[in-house]
Amino acid sequence: VGAAVMGASFREKVRIATVGDSWAFRCPTGRFGRTELQMPILSCGGCQMQQAWGGAISSMDAIDPAQHANCVAVIRRALALGITHFETARGYGSSELQFAAALGSLIESGEIRRSEIIVQTKVAAEADPQTFKAALAASLQTLLPALGYVDLFAFHGINSEKKLKQVLE
Repeated sequence: VGAAVMGASFREKVRIATVGDSWAFRCPTGRFGRTELQMPILSCGGCQMQQAWGGAISSMDAIDPAQHANCVAVIRRALALGITHFETARGYGSSELQFAAALGSLIESGEIRRSEIIVQTKVAAEADPQTFKAALAASLQTLLPALGYVDLFAFHGINSEKKLKQVLE
């Protein structure tokens, strides 16, 4: 779908070749909207890349090392395939915390450069602007120490007139 939106069929955009018995894939990119940002047509989404739902986990000390190692392995595989867009959300449990830790450690080790990845997070719209601002602040407090900045922000779950009105207000 993403490749078609960018003006070419998926088959034309994706470079896939066989190497022995395995497939080699390099994710194509396209310009993101009206920006100059080159975005891969596939993202590494964080909805299931977390140990627990809810806000109960606020420290990496509470994360199972094996589960986090799996998160790092998925991120490394995504990077190897050319997938450089990492998407998480405040509502995805410990996902922001784990993405920040994993990506931060890969940046610190020199395995990747911060400028080579695109990090996006989302926060749900709220009826009370102060509640939204607090959630956004918490999101940034989780991500910024390890990553320095967030490349993209989106309002999460605008699926009704009510939520749209909250965003516009």
